[in-house]
Amino acid sequence: MKTIHGKQWVRGLLSSLVAGLVLFGGTSEAHARRLCVKWEIRTEDSGGAVPNGPNAGDTEDKYSGADGGANASALGVRVRISRPGWAQTYNTEPSTGCITWNEDNGYSGNYDVRVYGYQTDANDNYVRIHTGSNSTCSSYPGSTYSYLVTDYDPSSGTDTMRVGDEIARWTTQAMMGYSLYRYHDGIYGKDFHVAFDTRSSCGSSAHYGSSNSYITQGRHCLRVSDCSSDNDRRWKFIIAHEFGHALAAIHYGDKDGASNGGEPGSDTGWSASTTGSGCSGGTYSIGTVEWSSIAFREGFAHFIAGRVFNDRILDGSTGYHEGAFNWQGGGSGSTAEDLQRPNKGSLSASQSRYDDYCCTANGSCGSGTGAGIIGDWHRFLWDFYTNQGFLGACTTMPTKLNMLWLYTRTRLLGGLTRSNYFSKMQQGVEDMNLPSCLETGMFNAYADLNGIDQ
Repeated sequence: MKTIHGKQWVRGLLSSLVAGLVLFGGTSEAHARRLCVKWEIRTEDSGGAVPNGPNAGDTEDKYSGADGGANASALGVRVRISRPGWAQTYNTEPSTGCITWNEDNGYSGNYDVRVYGYQTDANDNYVRIHTGSNSTCSSYPGSTYSYLVTDYDPSSGTDTMRVGDEIARWTTQAMMGYSLYRYHDGIYGKDFHVAFDTRSSCGSSAHYGSSNSYITQGRHCLRVSDCSSDNDRRWKFIIAHEFGHALAAIHYGDKDGASNGGEPGSDTGWSASTTGSGCSGGTYSIGTVEWSSIAFREGFAHFIAGRVFNDRILDGSTGYHEGAFNWQGGGSGSTAEDLQRPNKGSLSASQSRYDDYCCTANGSCGSGTGAGIIGDWHRFLWDFYTNQGFLGACTTMPTKLNMLWLYTRTRLLGGLTRSNYFSKMQQGVEDMNLPSCLETGMFNAYADLNGIDQ
């Protein structure tokens, strides 16, 4: 066994090859070889510890040390192995990141290996990074980025090829591919196209231009910011968050009655006053007050990102894992949100949710207003998914697919406005054929606990 370190990366056009297609000539006699591909990545938001409460010191479960660099298996990645006059294209196995390929016995030279920013999963979905527009969503935008390794001399055992050199765009691809691996339940044959936004004022988003305009056709476009003022290419939670938006929309878009476009009634214009040291200013943050349309949308994307990097139950454990979530933190000494307690693990009898201290005393985001706080919706979804049955006998836990159906049932109901997403979601869960103690009892109990039942 040997390890190969690639040192040259280039951009390349991904042609519509199928795995194992022989481009030139053939092999009269071949030796089977084994090659495993790994991304060399470096993040900037991994390993932030929850600072307060009973979960203090805990971090996320997956790639928690990646700020110092890590090797990530290139699961389902597309590779092209070639020599003069001969080439084959494969997808590595979606569970191992490895391929078994046939070396031509009559050839004595070395090979080139091109690794594409294109990863598939067991359900025939793919996610790719490309050079195309970050404002439109054509059928197959741009050219797929690729990384070239030259002079590969295969051994008779299993070779490991490390590619990426910790370059930021490959960290984006690796974390997009990992997100697809961790959460692809209920979707089949779908396409996720990721562009990089390099404008002077740029941002990461799954809601722009025509990005949502083809979800009934099975494709979604995303962009990750790549500019001096806002560079998210190494922020794994933001990458998985944008993937979460696209995943939920694609699952909904595949159903009868779905329509293209974003969540109806989405309105970022909540402007009532809020107070409290733990309440964020602006929009789209953990502690910002929003119309329920935005709290629903962002809460779901947070939930999916949280699930990508946290396990519900730790391996070998009989208990439940609470989880950590780092949103726009990053850097040495950064801290993370507790997925079950607000304000980074702070918890008291009077402040068990964000709206206990983010709303003014006159109830500006209280009952009946149709407002909510993104962090509260995020924790509600995590609580519902990790249901511990604190009311007694109900210990059924929803699956990841159940959670996507919760999103989808809500959107399929129709009649959505900026302020009625909770009541619509409450109707949607009752159509999911879950145990009644879960779809009514625990759903409503967690909604009340987290203050989203406005």
